[in-house]
Amino acid sequence: MLSGAAAVIFTIRASGQLPSASLWAALGGSGALAVAAVAAACLGAARVASAVLDRCQALRRSSAQGQAELRRVMEQLRNGEPVAARRPRSPATREPTPSTCSPRR
Repeated sequence: MLSGAAAVIFTIRASGQLPSASLWAALGGSGALAVAAVAAACLGAARVASAVLDRCQALRRSSAQGQAELRRVMEQLRNGEPVAARRPRSPATREPTPSTCSPRR
């Protein structure tokens, strides 16, 4: 974008004519539009990165809980204690899998 504006300004200066106020307004408007586009992309990327980080932390917590449960069961088996049957999780507490996640818009 900026290189395009520089090319337009260079061409106008090389032609020997003075740039008009409308040309400066158009260049300024397109420059502002480019800055707004970059800012919007930055905000969108930050939002997606935050969502991915939240999902990774949820998976890490879930994995740690599963490992702790396995350690408890292993310790019970080593001590000869009876191990209770595992209760299935209800759908409300189950973490969503990638196939059930809805895409973010």
